[in-house]
Amino acid sequence: MVAPAVRKPFGMICLRAMACGTPPIATTTGSPLHTIVPAGPHAASWLAKPDDLDDLAHALITALADADERKQRGTNGCSRIEDPPS
Repeated sequence: MVAPAVRKPFGMICLRAMACGTPPIATTTGSPLHTIVPAGPHAASWLAKPDDLDDLAHALITALADADERKQRGTNGCSRIEDPPS
């Protein structure tokens, strides 16, 4: 799921995707930056800089290139929604 919004008051679409086990690709603005995890052992998404088509393309290519990583990030996102950090 790709959400390349420049301004988004709350990243509900990203949270819904994560709840379905789909790792989102979003921009580093607004709430998605604070609600999804783009890196590390609990990574659940990919982030791109807003208004940067090359960065968005890189995130898309990275996500599409590795099915195992997509599956792991989907699992991580679903777990994050089911058991949010306190």
